[in-house]
Amino acid sequence: MSSSRLLECPISGLFLWQLQLLVEIISMLKRNPLIDGVTLSGGEPFEQPDALADLCDDVHKLGYNIMAWSGYTFEQLAADKGKRKLLERIDVLIDGELKEELKSLNLLWRGSQNQRIIDVKNSIRENLIVELNA
Repeated sequence: MSSSRLLECPISGLFLWQLQLLVEIISMLKRNPLIDGVTLSGGEPFEQPDALADLCDDVHKLGYNIMAWSGYTFEQLAADKGKRKLLERIDVLIDGELKEELKSLNLLWRGSQNQRIIDVKNSIRENLIVELNA
């Protein structure tokens, strides 16, 4: 068997290297007193909702907040059962595709004006989008 072959872990369908990465992330959080949260970005976090939901559960148990960027809108994520599982574990969501024609370097946490900064917990509780002022 090749050493580059991934062995699947029985826990949540994670691969062994993914499980090791999760352990390292949690360990780094515990060692650094300056960290107060975790950011999910790069690629599309909501394409891996199960593994990231597990990570978010562990991160929240340590008392950290979670912020995520997604090309999907809040409404799309909330309507998709699999993606909603992860959405419910996020504190702040920056949603929407980066649109070149609306791009601005003057926006906090956003790349284009169509993107929203959403308080996920309050949005789910109130059943309406609660945007944070930035």
